[in-house]
Amino acid sequence: MPSIDPRRVVRLSLAAACLALPAWAPAVTLSGDATPHQWHSFNLPANAFLGAAGYTGSAWQNTDAGALYAEWGGFVPDAGSRWTFSRPTVGQSTGLRAVLQETSGTGLRTGINNIYGLAFSQVPGPPLVFSLVLTDAGAASATAGSTRTVVLRSGTLGTLPDMNVLLNGVAATASAATFQQASTLVMPDANGNSVSTDSVNGEWLWRWEQVPVATTYRFDFQAQVGHMSLDNLAVYASPPVAPAPAAPVPTLRTPRVALFGLAGQLAAQAELQVPAVAASARANPRAAR
Repeated sequence: MPSIDPRRVVRLSLAAACLALPAWAPAVTLSGDATPHQWHSFNLPANAFLGAAGYTGSAWQNTDAGALYAEWGGFVPDAGSRWTFSRPTVGQSTGLRAVLQETSGTGLRTGINNIYGLAFSQVPGPPLVFSLVLTDAGAASATAGSTRTVVLRSGTLGTLPDMNVLLNGVAATASAATFQQASTLVMPDANGNSVSTDSVNGEWLWRWEQVPVATTYRFDFQAQVGHMSLDNLAVYASPPVAPAPAAPVPTLRTPRVALFGLAGQLAAQAELQVPAVAASARANPRAAR
């Protein structure tokens, strides 16, 4: 009978445990949740998603004219694509196209339509990596030089997200954890030993100020390590804010009037002096020569 490599048994056992995730994934949601993908922060007050991370600017809602909005509560892939999600499952603004992609290819979709960072014998494992691209059909109507306030929210389970989120290559003005329920995630390592990792049922917010209005906005974000599950995702952008009017530029009209007035006075004096000079020349022709 051929010998059995214990490392292969560990890998197969871990793979089976990970693939069984959809069956027990709902157990990690909060007790009393009516459904998965429910937000636990900023549910009630209008505009409350701007209340964290020190925001003190003017209030606006995602239903205001010119605002942008897209939200996923669970992720359903596009037809024929495993890792592209261009149909926000909660809602989105008219005239806005939103395409979310998971680009590492290291995960799977769970039974509750989370995107889970699968890691077999790798501990802590490779992270999920995402890009979210918004295309705004109405951007061209904004006044030149206009800007927006932009907010990205996510809900995650398991290991923590990387807080270094970029919008068009620029780090957020501010970020905050808006909800956390800490626990411990225990997973076997490559040697079959149980390893404890910090785990959080959490919600996170990033905010950018003075973002130039553009046709396209690209967000890049990821998990810190494997075993994070993306549960919810939402993005908001305020209506365009036009730049302040430029200060009036002083003109030279007033000085030029004064200059022309002075020239006129000099010309008048010259005209008065001409007859006197002519009379003097007639009286003293030799001096005139």
